[in-house]
Amino acid sequence: SPEVGIRDVAESWSAMRAEPRLLASMERVRRDRIVARATEALALALAAAPAALDEARRAREVLGALAVTEERWDDALTLLLKLGEDASVPPSDAAGYLMAAGDIRTHKLGDHGGGQALYDRAAALAPRDSRLGPRRAGTIIEAIAHDITDEMIL
Repeated sequence: SPEVGIRDVAESWSAMRAEPRLLASMERVRRDRIVARATEALALALAAAPAALDEARRAREVLGALAVTEERWDDALTLLLKLGEDASVPPSDAAGYLMAAGDIRTHKLGDHGGGQALYDRAAALAPRDSRLGPRRAGTIIEAIAHDITDEMIL
């Protein structure tokens, strides 16, 4: 029966891990359908009692990846911050989401202070994460330059 076939396909697809990076090369019409379905899935996951946190996280990952691909920075930041604050996300993954949000703030929106605050939050979650090094190195150099400038003025 068609229902059984649809259920089989849905079950096999639900077992697969979504790879948001593959969405970047899809044509616009398909991406729009994915955004619609992921938005619907997120709403359903959050409305479930108790909330379906894994499904909500996956939907946010897909929607966040699409927002980055389409350079919708405000949407991307909102989704990345939700993922970074999600207590069910492993600390290293949450730190990665916060670093990505920091990169957007710093490099796309020109908000270096806001980006640094997000890098600091990521460092609090995963202090030994090697991805933080290059992101925080600029701050150390800026701090040294600021101190040198202060010394020159005095």
